[in-house]
Amino acid sequence: MRYQVFMEEEEGADGAGELANFDHLDEVWEFIRSRLPTGVFSDRRLVWVKDREAAGDVSFSLTAELWAEHCETPLAFARCFKMFLAFKHS
Repeated sequence: MRYQVFMEEEEGADGAGELANFDHLDEVWEFIRSRLPTGVFSDRRLVWVKDREAAGDVSFSLTAELWAEHCETPLAFARCFKMFLAFKHS
């Protein structure tokens, strides 16, 4: 599995959340999309994605609004992910 993903249950949940592994970024996109914040307690989630092939990781705080604005498709998510990964390693 190339990608490892952790998505926090609630913002500030001190490590409580879901961990999953995927071969493709579109699977990562679907995992995150299906767990977007509902706003009941918090409208933010911490997401951490590790790319084993790139030997790097990216973490970001996410709201449903930001997701809709920047990651509405698997392709848009892949572009953002690769841009953040490249920026982190420059």
